Amino acid sequence: MGKIHPDVVPPPTTVIEASKRLAAWTAVDRHVLPEYKVIGIGSGSTVPYVVERIVSQGLARNKDRVFIPTSFQSKELIVSAQLLLGDVDQYPVIDVTIDGADECV
Repeated sequence: MGKIHPDVVPPPTTVIEASKRLAAWTAVDRHVLPEYKVIGIGSGSTVPYVVERIVSQGLARNKDRVFIPTSFQSKELIVSAQLLLGDVDQYPVIDVTIDGADECV
């Protein structure tokens, strides 16, 4: 499993980007439990940081996991990160999905 290409996830350069990164890393740490093997990856401007955090957890944690994209963007992120790509037809039961939210009411 390699690093995400620098063009895919640039380092956070603003307070907003740093906040998105913190939110994404926290979401992964709290909700993507080690026993979860089928992980849904959503889309949006925060999701690259989700993938970054998953990759940073290392090969040992991710070697038996499959990642299900919800969009073309998330598929590209999964492939760029060299994570195992799956689809909902192969894996109809997903343990957890991390997605962005522009607004919660």
